[in-house]
Amino acid sequence: MNNGQQVAYGSLQQIKAAYRSRTIRIKADFSLDYLLTLNGVIDVQEEAHETRVVVQTEAIVNAVFEALHNKGNVQLFAVEEPTLHDIFIDKAGSAHA
Repeated sequence: MNNGQQVAYGSLQQIKAAYRSRTIRIKADFSLDYLLTLNGVIDVQEEAHETRVVVQTEAIVNAVFEALHNKGNVQLFAVEEPTLHDIFIDKAGSAHA
């Protein structure tokens, strides 16, 4: 609920399944900025020890994985489900963060 308006409905599992974007945590010894050129990649956020890649749908995950092939050493590749907080902020707006 946001200001009395329903922003999502269903069980936790149903809400997460309906929310299509995913975040991939990648730890590699090379820059991942080039991933922004892939269709379906929304954002690439470099952090201290890893990079977070936000993709439109889970189907894009394989394309990102393939794009890493033969580029260098990858120590971590983990796909995260969105949190309820992520979903709420997306649906209700960042003013509620």
